[in-house]
Amino acid sequence: MEFVGSKLKDQREQLGFSLEEMSRKTKLSIQQIQALEEGDTSFFHDDLSYVPYITRFYAQALYLDYDEIRQQVNESIDDYHKTQQMKVVAQREQMESNIHRKVSSSSIGKKSLKPVGKRRIDYSFLSLIAIIIILVISLIFVFFAFVLPMIQQGNQPTNQDPIIGLPTNPNDEVKEPTEPNTPDPVVSSVSFALDSSSLLGRPIIDVVDFSENEEVTIHVKFASDTWIKVYFDDIATNNPQSRIYKTDESMEIRTIATDGLEVLIHFGFMGGNEIFLNDQAVVLDSYSTNATSGVRVTFRFKGDPQ
Repeated sequence: MEFVGSKLKDQREQLGFSLEEMSRKTKLSIQQIQALEEGDTSFFHDDLSYVPYITRFYAQALYLDYDEIRQQVNESIDDYHKTQQMKVVAQREQMESNIHRKVSSSSIGKKSLKPVGKRRIDYSFLSLIAIIIILVISLIFVFFAFVLPMIQQGNQPTNQDPIIGLPTNPNDEVKEPTEPNTPDPVVSSVSFALDSSSLLGRPIIDVVDFSENEEVTIHVKFASDTWIKVYFDDIATNNPQSRIYKTDESMEIRTIATDGLEVLIHFGFMGGNEIFLNDQAVVLDSYSTNATSGVRVTFRFKGDPQ
């Protein structure tokens, strides 16, 4: 599980989320998340059948394809099962050896040893039955105490507010913002400036002097692998597609400039990516430009159209 845990941890850190944020998102405890990211299978020893479910659930929350790590998870569980079985066998053999040693050291004759040997086999059988009963009881308890409530909770809608800075699942269907019927767009230049009141990691670009029905293009050139999500007036869109863009890829957003429109680009990792507005370079503050965690860049269209 060390490989799987390392992959989960790297993805979480790349998206810029802390353990506390993922705990609130997934309803898993911080201890459970740490055990997954450290590959500590023994943490779930009470019910190993729970490990694939919780690993898939956490991987999906990080937008990872569980099928890519399914084999490693199953192999880790099988290895842990074998290790535990070997421990049980070793303990049973040690117990039988102790009984045999005590019997051998006594003054009982060879004939009296025969019933003792028979009794030793009975003890081994009873020990095996006891272990099986304990395992069955443990599985039933964990299912009704943890798994079943989680499944029921997952099927119920929640009224909780979304976590700030946590992107929506890219697999969810997103309704595209509707645009009014307008004449053919007019392509021209616009003026823009960085709002000095912007917060670190949340720069705001004020766009002014745009013309009526003007088509505006926001172009991003990626200098590093970066996850992207785009919002129009706080409505998520998959056009352009929300995904991880590779180094040297580019992404383009086209829209019609209207007063009050806000276009937000959520970068999971900035790392020197370049942004252009109508082929004009957009200069951000140094913190946002070089940030290694999530950055939200907002283009805010202000003023009456010309």
